[in-house]
Amino acid sequence: ARAYRNLGQYKEAIASLKEALTRHPDFIYTYLDLARIYRKLGQHEKAIASLKEALARDPDLVWAYFELAINYLMAWEITQSQDPLILDRALEMAKKLVAIDDSILGGHSELSIIYLYKQQYEKALAEAEKLVALAPENADDYAHLADIFNHTGRSGEAIEMVEQAMQLNPAFPAWYL
Repeated sequence: ARAYRNLGQYKEAIASLKEALTRHPDFIYTYLDLARIYRKLGQHEKAIASLKEALARDPDLVWAYFELAINYLMAWEITQSQDPLILDRALEMAKKLVAIDDSILGGHSELSIIYLYKQQYEKALAEAEKLVALAPENADDYAHLADIFNHTGRSGEAIEMVEQAMQLNPAFPAWYL
């Protein structure tokens, strides 16, 4: 399945993972692999279902919470889901992730983005600042912090943060601009 995934043959990868699950349904990382492929394909509802199955088997599976937060957030961003509470579900998963392991950067990143979308700017800022403190070499975190500063009318600080991001990553992506 991983070889198929690496080759971009997602249909074959999904079939292999489903076959693996029929043989070993308790191997929870297979559900994670399946969910990651579904996410890559934009099939967030299928990814969410796979992740829920993984958590039913192991409620402490940190990476399932991370993936759930991402999939709920992405489904909300593209309005794939009709669930009006999907952003709240993303927030719940990100909070669980950070509660289990506060050192996982992805948890703070997802929390920051979700709080920004929910217009809870102080909470978004606090999470983004944690990211910068935990990984001061990560250019994307400075750019994200700049985005939050822009939303809160702090344009001078936003410019400083995006300039820092550009220094850390001279081949920066267009979204920095």
